[in-house]
Amino acid sequence: MTVGTSSSKGRPNPTHITTRQEFTRELTLLRELAGLSVRTVAKEVGIPVSTAGGYFGGAHLPPNTPPTLFADILKSCGVIDPGEVDLWRHALIRVRRSPGRRPSDLPVPYRGLESFQPEHAEWFHGRERLTRILTELVAAQWPTGSPVVVVGPSGSGKSSLLRAGLIPVFTSANNPISQAPTWQPVLLTPGADPVGALAKGLAKVEHGAGRLIVIDQFEELFTICHDHTQRCEFITALFAATQVTTPASLVVLGMRADFYPQASKHHELVGVLQNTQIVVGQMDDKELRQAVIEPARAAKVDVDDGFVELLMRDLASGPNRSAESSVEVGALPLLSHTLLATWQRARHGNLTIADYQATGGISGAIAHTADSVYNSLNETQQDATRQLFLRLVNVAELTADTRRFVSYTEILPRGDNDEAAAVGEVLDMFVEQRLITVDVDTVNISHEALLNAWPRLRGWIDTDRAGLRIHRRLTQDAYAWRDARREAASLYRGGRLITAREWAADPDHSRDLNALEREFLDASINQQDADERASSLSRECSPRTFSSNARTRSPKETSPSPGSWPKQ
Repeated sequence: MTVGTSSSKGRPNPTHITTRQEFTRELTLLRELAGLSVRTVAKEVGIPVSTAGGYFGGAHLPPNTPPTLFADILKSCGVIDPGEVDLWRHALIRVRRSPGRRPSDLPVPYRGLESFQPEHAEWFHGRERLTRILTELVAAQWPTGSPVVVVGPSGSGKSSLLRAGLIPVFTSANNPISQAPTWQPVLLTPGADPVGALAKGLAKVEHGAGRLIVIDQFEELFTICHDHTQRCEFITALFAATQVTTPASLVVLGMRADFYPQASKHHELVGVLQNTQIVVGQMDDKELRQAVIEPARAAKVDVDDGFVELLMRDLASGPNRSAESSVEVGALPLLSHTLLATWQRARHGNLTIADYQATGGISGAIAHTADSVYNSLNETQQDATRQLFLRLVNVAELTADTRRFVSYTEILPRGDNDEAAAVGEVLDMFVEQRLITVDVDTVNISHEALLNAWPRLRGWIDTDRAGLRIHRRLTQDAYAWRDARREAASLYRGGRLITAREWAADPDHSRDLNALEREFLDASINQQDADERASSLSRECSPRTFSSNARTRSPKETSPSPGSWPKQ
């Protein structure tokens, strides 16, 4: 049975779910086929009836965190096969990615803080010239050449250029290297295990296909991967790939410009930065107009007279704009989010000046959206929001702060399903507004522009930067300890343990620890206590050593007579 033809004669098929409404309807059908009430499911899973009612009624989506809450809901409804559970997980991911409220069934013309993906190429406008230049430079590296690096500041549109500009050109029937085989993209970010991520991506390439290896957010090699050896192995593997013809490989890197110092420490990358580099700078006014008008035109959306001029005037107020462009470098995410927020408010799909002004405009739309969600939460949810967002940030000392891609297991609370449900509800609200992006296994802030555009988040970060760095290091070391099968050698000792204990002694910090971090810190403390006891016992039990010239004296000799005490 398919979702489009659900009935009591069969079970729902999650592979066909594409909207929140379909997800709610099919989840409810699953419960009804199991003969269960909402109250029964809530009792079996261990969550309030109101929370369960929100899931089955469409008010909220359950958190996608198997094997905990969502898996328990499915299990109570009779879904226990791992394959079927995974299909439901992917269905939940799909509906989380789509905006929650749309003015109609019109396609969504704008991406907000999220990057354009290869499937969004028809909506990607304003970078046609740069796409052509990049395509020609990449094609010139075939059959053997050098990696190409795309460099620009945060918010300049590097990811969208790579994903919705470059990749669709090479995967089309009219790819720029007609004599080469079909090109298959290998798109990834380095993460904490870049070598493993590359191997996993290459394993999916079909035999005989050329490999277009696109490494987006290359700076993660320096912010998330802390293993110097693995960094070098990853860079060596990328260069080696460009030197073979079977299979043919092209390599393109996207990197933030403020990571030049880190990249220049690797001699292989120096040549790339000098010879095969594309700089993503400001869009000129013509390109900006195309980025606004063309998606609306493709979606058959009307635009108010004066709307574009108002946008351009507001963009021109930035302090870092150039003579050729109304938008300062890094402002594109602000523009994109404002356009999406305006479209979401629109009636009949029309973009109006009134709706634009209601979003807070270019300068305030992101903060307006984020604060609207935050202010709708209760105190417990607001605290969960602070903890969630701070986990999604990597606080640096010498470079700008960056976002983190975090696993679901890291953000789960230590408590029961009720706590997980609360985190899931908060997550769902920010995902719905595209401020947070979720994938099958990870959660991340949709764009680093949010780190500065939302004053509340900026305040959370700046209030305790040193503490956040301690926590991030603790997180990293706790997971390394877990991966090392909890070996004692990976535990904290000495000064590092003292620093972590002092940080965790603060009640607010202690609440921020997840289960694994708490276990790691407790194990470190217990191991140090055990080491100190063993050392003390060893000292107490060790035999006393006497001089070789000493002789054994009788008890009478060892106790001097009263007359023999030394004179004072």
